[in-house]
Amino acid sequence: MGGGGTGDTEVFSSLVNVILAKIQDEYSTKDGEEYSFQVRQYGDEIEPEQKLFDRINGLYRDALREQLNKVDGDLSDQFVVNRGEVSDQ
Repeated sequence: MGGGGTGDTEVFSSLVNVILAKIQDEYSTKDGEEYSFQVRQYGDEIEPEQKLFDRINGLYRDALREQLNKVDGDLSDQFVVNRGEVSDQ
């Protein structure tokens, strides 16, 4: 069997985290404002992937606090996708 080395559990966990970040964006964005979850374009330039990744991680951390009431400790080590387990290739 070929394919990637990411297990089903890790893929499912990452998908749930992405959905949670999107829900947070829906809750926190006021009518008429641009969503944080979407890729931004500046003229002919599309924003760097890392900038989008950082913004979505911020949404995910906000969701952990506001939607799941996880307020104990520092959440800076929480990522929407575990980059050690999910390849970007």
